[in-house]
Amino acid sequence: MDDGIYKYERENDDFVYIFIANMSDKGRDIRIGKEKIFNENNEEISVGLHKFEPYAYKIFKFRKRGHKDGCNE
Repeated sequence: MDDGIYKYERENDDFVYIFIANMSDKGRDIRIGKEKIFNENNEEISVGLHKFEPYAYKIFKFRKRGHKDGCNE
């Protein structure tokens, strides 16, 4: 990841969770290149650049292969 950006992944039987933190004092852009990624509120995240403010973090999740797409099931 970019300078000051840290990524950590965990998973369970259904989902992969991605924790991304901007630990720098500058805003950073992160490119999301995969569809069907959701935030912690089960809102789908758009493909493209996403702004991470200084010292901010976000949690994303996506269904593991073999499961139906979508997170509201």
